[in-house]
Amino acid sequence: MIKIVNYLANYGDDMFKKKKKSKEFISQKIFKVGSIILLVFGILFTVLGIFIGVITLMDASAGGEGVLSATVRREDYAFCVLILFEGTIAIVTGMLGFRAAHNLLRAKVVTVIIFIMMLSNLGDIIVELITHHTFDFDGLINFLLYMGLFMVVMRVRKHLREEALDLGDVLNDKDKVKRHGRDLDDIIMWSIAFVLVLFSFVAEAIGYNRFTITFLTEYSESLYRTAITASNYVDADDFEEYIEGVEVSSDYEQAQQNLDRLCNGQEIESIDVVIPNDTYQEYTHIFCSVNIDNDKDDKDDKDDKDAGKNKSQSSKKNKQKAYKLGDVSEETNSNYIKAYKRIYEGDVDNTVVESATDIAEATPFITTFVPIKNDAGEIMAVLSVKEDIGELENARTMYVNWISGATLYIVILAVILISYYVNKEIAKPLQRVKDEAERFASESSNDIKVGEDLESNVSRVREINSLNDSVYKLENDTINYIDNLTKITSEKEKLRAELKLAGQIQEQFLPTAFPNRKEFDLYATMNPAKEVGGDFYDFFMIDDDHLAMVIADVSDKGVPASLFMMVTKILISEYAFSSTDPAEILRVVNNRIRANNKENMFVTVWLGIMELSTGKLTTSNAGHEYPAIMRNNGDFEFYIDKHGLPLGVKKNYSYVNHEIMLEDGDKIFVYTDGITEASTSDKMMFGEDRLIEALNNHKSMSCKDLLEGVVNSVETFVGDATQFDDMTALCFEKKGNAIMEKSFKADVAELYSVLEYFESKVSDALDIKTVGAFNVAIEEVFVNIASYAYEGEGNTVDVCVTNDYANRLVKVVFKDSGVEFDPLAKSDPDVTLPAKKRAIGGLGIFMTKKLMDSVSYERVNDKNVLTIEKAY
Repeated sequence: MIKIVNYLANYGDDMFKKKKKSKEFISQKIFKVGSIILLVFGILFTVLGIFIGVITLMDASAGGEGVLSATVRREDYAFCVLILFEGTIAIVTGMLGFRAAHNLLRAKVVTVIIFIMMLSNLGDIIVELITHHTFDFDGLINFLLYMGLFMVVMRVRKHLREEALDLGDVLNDKDKVKRHGRDLDDIIMWSIAFVLVLFSFVAEAIGYNRFTITFLTEYSESLYRTAITASNYVDADDFEEYIEGVEVSSDYEQAQQNLDRLCNGQEIESIDVVIPNDTYQEYTHIFCSVNIDNDKDDKDDKDDKDAGKNKSQSSKKNKQKAYKLGDVSEETNSNYIKAYKRIYEGDVDNTVVESATDIAEATPFITTFVPIKNDAGEIMAVLSVKEDIGELENARTMYVNWISGATLYIVILAVILISYYVNKEIAKPLQRVKDEAERFASESSNDIKVGEDLESNVSRVREINSLNDSVYKLENDTINYIDNLTKITSEKEKLRAELKLAGQIQEQFLPTAFPNRKEFDLYATMNPAKEVGGDFYDFFMIDDDHLAMVIADVSDKGVPASLFMMVTKILISEYAFSSTDPAEILRVVNNRIRANNKENMFVTVWLGIMELSTGKLTTSNAGHEYPAIMRNNGDFEFYIDKHGLPLGVKKNYSYVNHEIMLEDGDKIFVYTDGITEASTSDKMMFGEDRLIEALNNHKSMSCKDLLEGVVNSVETFVGDATQFDDMTALCFEKKGNAIMEKSFKADVAELYSVLEYFESKVSDALDIKTVGAFNVAIEEVFVNIASYAYEGEGNTVDVCVTNDYANRLVKVVFKDSGVEFDPLAKSDPDVTLPAKKRAIGGLGIFMTKKLMDSVSYERVNDKNVLTIEKAY
């Protein structure tokens, strides 16, 4: 069908090329023609339905025959209503469709109606196939007609929707059309149609079920009464005589006549009295009465077939055979066998077997079974009364048709009324507000103005009016905001510039030139959370032998904290030059701050003074975090000192000093809580444990690399979360005689690792010439040990590097557990002789002696210890 529509559209393009007609034009014309055809058929159907209805009513009132059946039945009225319904829908669809080609809302309504009618005809086809095993060609023609119109109207709707979206030159951009989503009235109409159809299916299923149950209950009670009456016509004590007798007695004939009269009078299909065998698979007939109307079925089959009915086929399948006294039959119905068994075993005094669900196979029936007892109370036989309930099929079919028709009427009427209401009270008002919002957004800030149409109510829907008022208020507020925007922006720019300048001043206020001293390494960093921060660090030489180190955290943030920080820093550095006692310095500064601290701000401070000649570090803590200390070749651990109150909290507060002896290679790390309290987006803090782990991961690095590694660890943990606090840290390492020892495999291939390790530890102190001399000496010693000290693999050589910064002396010690060997015991080779006359060996250790200032050997604890040293 889609290919046919496209073909007609392309054909129309060729025919109307001079007039520049489009595919949409052809689709609109096809839809208009289809609407006119629907309108004509609707009028014809309506006239036909009225005509048939009038004639049917006239025949019924005159007691004559109906138009569509041998007698006037309810089906005649239902057929008239169905024709009128089809005609009405066709007229409504045709009238709407003729105007829908140029109106998006009407096109949507017609789409829903046509879709419902298409499903209705499809449902009729399926029901006819299931119930009567016939194909409804009229329904198929209607289904194809509605399906064709549905495809055409969908094409028209697409064109109208593209125009409504005002896509301009991108009408063919399907992706852009899809991105706009579905229209509100579309969603409401389809939702209501779906809910009503679903409700009708549920109601129809429930009603269908209840109708069947009620019908069967009524028939069961009626047949039970008939069965009781029939049981009174027979005498179980005479059954043996009936079966053994040569001639039929008058009593038997009288009982048979009574049963025949009862069967025909009650219009029952059959009454049987049988005696089953022990397995209930076979039974012997005593009495059998069959309704004499069944004999007419064969004659009526042809008439029923001509009338379009299926009764003849089903009647043949259910037709009861008339059995004679003594006939033996085999029971094939499992339900009958169960009924006989229940009767004879005394479980029930009556039972019912019904077939009312599989109406496609045969006419439904119902059978009631009751026991026949003798005077002694023994069950001698079973009496069954069977009734054809074919009327159930017709009643249920008519019920389904009525419910389906009423539902379609309600759905279509609801869609039409709701679409009108939605368009008037929701869609158009929302479109009006949308257009105004787009106009307001598209105008420049210089020409912007409030929409006058938004001052009045646009809809009866409260929420839409509220939206309208909100847009109107938004436009007014936006204009007022724009009027003040320039002034506010200029003030913010001025404030931003001042904060930037304050940040630059603060950055310049912190020391950034880190000392290049051989006896210690020092580095510090601060990352403020805002333009200016409240943390600070400081370091300075009090005299030639005393280094002061400070790290602090002010209680507030921003400009106030920055000013407070600067005052504290100046006061600490001022009093530190007159005293090397950290506790006394903090006491004096605390009193100065407390004397003029009206805002009750405070600052936590860690102050340390390092005596370089002895390695003694004297510290005092004013409410700050615990420092972390790494002893040479060890791990970082927190140093738990006694906390005092932060500066600015209490006047004349006394602080306590702590003394720490730092050896060569020891490091101390101090920081602010911005590091440990740095948090992820789900409020998980970095914490002290992760800080120690980060420190130990970078403990062998220089102070600068260590701080950068810790900060990177914090930033990686936090991720995209916002930094809420300043992060400040300071690291100090005492070098002096820095001793660094490491084990290497006793393998010549490890030589380059040994040389690289040596250079990484002393390259900052030695020049290139001295490093080269050490490299040659280290190569000679290490290769000899790796080649001759051990037998086998898996052995190690310990290399210990000592850098005495005070005496400017580097010492390298080699330790191995190999065979005892003193390379110095052998005399030096005579280098004055020609190479051919010299003894083999000894040249390597001779070169080492010449390159180094001192080479010594000793055997200690079963280890060879060779030491080389050289001044720089």
